[in-house]
Amino acid sequence: MAVAKLEKTLYSPFSSADGLYPDTFTKEELAQLQELASEILDENEWLAPLIPELIIRESIRWYAQLFIGELIKQIPNKKDKIDLEDFQNVADNYQIIYNLNGAKWFAEAFAETCLEELLQYFPEIQSLGEAKIKISPVRVTTSSGKMTFNKDAQFKIWNSGIVDGKHVISLDDIGDRGTTQQAIREKLLADGARSITTVNMVEKIVPEDIDEEHQKKYSPDIALLKAAYYFLLGWGLDDGKRDATREFKTIAILNSKSK
Repeated sequence: MAVAKLEKTLYSPFSSADGLYPDTFTKEELAQLQELASEILDENEWLAPLIPELIIRESIRWYAQLFIGELIKQIPNKKDKIDLEDFQNVADNYQIIYNLNGAKWFAEAFAETCLEELLQYFPEIQSLGEAKIKISPVRVTTSSGKMTFNKDAQFKIWNSGIVDGKHVISLDDIGDRGTTQQAIREKLLADGARSITTVNMVEKIVPEDIDEEHQKKYSPDIALLKAAYYFLLGWGLDDGKRDATREFKTIAILNSKSK
């Protein structure tokens, strides 16, 4: 993907400009959400669906097509039929990482969709590994909006050897201040990454009048979907204490009945 840091975040064509989405949920989807919510949430909490699963998956497909298309463009002397070996030579220069635990859902759906795209060119392959596309987990958390990664970011799972000299794609589930992806960017630069593309599944629209601690510090290169500034659950997003809330098939707003 991009060698240099993009000046402006690129969003999928399925993203809403204001971070709000039309109510296109089926009765079945709403019933499933209500059933799960009743099992998981406290009495003073409620959920409202925000982003339908179809929009999430179509946005992931858009990025998978963008990514695979970029690799194919780099194949020299492209013929009518692309050779798998030529594709492998290009793909071998890339490394995809994803930040556990929330981005695991994003990464798995992205990997499945990339394989679907590749099967159009190479029907003989059965996995991304056969195409030399590598996806590995990392675990990074940030504790403040400060910039220095070695003080304020914790790298609990990290293998510098896999990113040295590679074009690295960093997948994360959600961004608000942007400090986690910025910390990853700094660490990747220090570990010899050839280029870095940061990609968030969801990017929150942070209000301009918010307190300084919660202001947006950095923006990703690519974000699939904008979201209004709510506390969000579902599609891998949790509330920090209940992993089961990741299982919602939509991205939903969490709030309290007292508000």
